[in-house]
Amino acid sequence: NYVLIMAPAVILAAIATAFSFFVVWLIRLIYTRKYIKWKIDVKRDFFAYLLICMQITLEHLPNHCYVGQVAIFLLLLFIYRKNLSALYIAIVRIVRRKVLG
Repeated sequence: NYVLIMAPAVILAAIATAFSFFVVWLIRLIYTRKYIKWKIDVKRDFFAYLLICMQITLEHLPNHCYVGQVAIFLLLLFIYRKNLSALYIAIVRIVRRKVLG
């Protein structure tokens, strides 16, 4: 990370930071799997990351292309609909237990 940040281009610092975040994510994933069993859909997540990069690119265009950003956001919600549904159900159960005792 330090070597790339020393380069004159600011974009290399951003790339180095993104790479560092990826390495930290990968290390945390490996160590977390010792304690928690979970399944990761690598293809789905990779596609989602590409969509997020596209959304960031659209945001930096002069007109910000809001329609494209909203479309990508809705596509991401669709891709993760099962996870979001499970999260919603878990939250409702917790709230019901707290409220109903």
